[in-house]
Amino acid sequence: MCLAARSRYFSLTIRQKNGSINDHKITASSLVMTAANTAEALIFLHMPKSAGTTLNRLIEWEYPLFEMYSVDPVLFRWSRAHLWRLPQRRLKKFRVFKGHMPFGLHKILPQPATYITVMRGAVERVISAYYFMSNYMLHPNYWKFRREGWTLEDFVRRSPRENVQTKMIAGADYDALCTAEILMKAKENLQYFQCSRSYRAF
Repeated sequence: MCLAARSRYFSLTIRQKNGSINDHKITASSLVMTAANTAEALIFLHMPKSAGTTLNRLIEWEYPLFEMYSVDPVLFRWSRAHLWRLPQRRLKKFRVFKGHMPFGLHKILPQPATYITVMRGAVERVISAYYFMSNYMLHPNYWKFRREGWTLEDFVRRSPRENVQTKMIAGADYDALCTAEILMKAKENLQYFQCSRSYRAF
């Protein structure tokens, strides 16, 4: 990974566990290094199209590969299910769990854990997700979009994946309806995160 990625800056709005909110400008690498110095396992909920690939690379700089479990970005449903089936003795060996997965992994881990994530403005994230899915041939929706001629408007109106970030933090399925109950659950779950962060890269 190039050094430029390690020094990438983010404008962050941080909600601490005590409810206070602060604005900061930090490097993404400082977030990872802080987490690496704790005794808890690190769970990185990778929100799709929210700078997660950059953070993934930084995590891989700070931890040995054999101490990480990475959920496959394409076969994420299978990969998540495989993770949830691992025996406790295997889970205990990992210091990092990262990838596209819903909140809740800490419930099955034998070791203490903390969560981190990077969230993105909903409109920007949806636009980015559409163009990624419609141009990346390995994505499960690529051929569907091509075959049916989906536009960005079709994606917004017809895709069940609205409010993906809220649903992931709530521990709900991607394709579930985002109800008021799911929103409340997501807010409750923020207490398990070191901090919740939204970003603007520059």
